[in-house]
Amino acid sequence: MVMKKANFLFFTILSIFLLVSCASVKKSQFDFLMFQRGLDSMGKVSAEEVLIKPSDKLNIQFYTQATIVQDQTDIFNFLNKSGGYVVDINGNLNFPIIGIVKAAGLTNKQLADTLVKLSAPYIKAPFVNVVQKPIKVFLLGSLKKQDVVELPPENANLLYLFASYGGENSNSDIRKVMVIREDSLKNRKVNIVDMTSGAFFTSPVYQLQTNDLIYVNPNLRYLKEEDARSSFVKIQKLQPLMFYVTATSTVLSLLILLKSLK
Repeated sequence: MVMKKANFLFFTILSIFLLVSCASVKKSQFDFLMFQRGLDSMGKVSAEEVLIKPSDKLNIQFYTQATIVQDQTDIFNFLNKSGGYVVDINGNLNFPIIGIVKAAGLTNKQLADTLVKLSAPYIKAPFVNVVQKPIKVFLLGSLKKQDVVELPPENANLLYLFASYGGENSNSDIRKVMVIREDSLKNRKVNIVDMTSGAFFTSPVYQLQTNDLIYVNPNLRYLKEEDARSSFVKIQKLQPLMFYVTATSTVLSLLILLKSLK
């Protein structure tokens, strides 16, 4: 009878241990593995051409195909030699002679075609090459690496960023990745992206823009550990004070005892 009770107790404890272990594994999967939900949304994403946006930096080079000598293009290439062109907050570029040209919302090729037409009266048989310079974003938070990152325009997205430059660690909460973006009026909007869901491919901030700030929150386990560590440090700092309080209390008690004995 005693043996049966012992066996029953053993298997009960074993069952509880296995249940806890399974729950722990599931929790770990949920915390650290990506694409656990929203998988149907992944197939709905189609590749889009990279469009020029305000604050983008462009390398724009004018050429003439009529002659080897490129003197007639110098005035157009002057700004490009001094650091390139920057799209202003209204999405425009300002060129010598040609004037203001709308660039935001166009692809590199569309802008190049527009500039060919506009420069034709001043350059014989013009050819224009437009290349977007790397897109700068800020990567902060609970990550292996925090940095100002420059992404190639064709790969300026969250997946490429995390795979190449970021890298979540055991302290990261990748279910709550914040992407803070400024609009043309400098208003900031916070977008929350869940990297454990395949649906993040359809997020409006999946494709990153210049000056985006990406912040990864620490997970709850890390916050609890930090809170416990902070409490321990506070207790350590109070130890000298506690020693003096205890010593003073002991001395006072002895004095009272001696006085009562008299």
